[in-house]
Amino acid sequence: MKKSTLITLSAVTLITFFAVNVFGQTQNSHAEVHASTIKTTWIPIFNKALTDTGLINKKFNVYEWTLAPGFTDTTSHRHVAEVFIYVVEGSIEHQSGKNEPTILKKGQILHEPPYSLHSFTKNASTTEAAKLLVMFLYTDGPGAPIYLREYPQKK
Repeated sequence: MKKSTLITLSAVTLITFFAVNVFGQTQNSHAEVHASTIKTTWIPIFNKALTDTGLINKKFNVYEWTLAPGFTDTTSHRHVAEVFIYVVEGSIEHQSGKNEPTILKKGQILHEPPYSLHSFTKNASTTEAAKLLVMFLYTDGPGAPIYLREYPQKK
């Protein structure tokens, strides 16, 4: 076999190999390709002591919570606060107390009363991130917890 034919055959084989790999990857959605780079984050946005006389010792906190695709939080806990969860992007599955899980979509809001048991929050998508605004209204001061983790009962 001539040297030029061998070089041409090698080049065609190499190009075919790369083309098959590239075209095979482009069939994945943009979200699937980048899903592994999306991280779950909890970012404080706002923290303010309220000054109205009827709200003495009350604080208002807002956090941006980004849930990576497929993320699930199963840490059962309670908040000694009024909690409001607003879905900015995506959709989540959420369960409080013994209620059935609820699906919340972009633009929907959920209220958790103080001391209600929060069983889990899950990003309903395995390919897209979900972004939430989580807002807390609570009493501030010594001995005023905002978070109480639930521990499994001993058998």
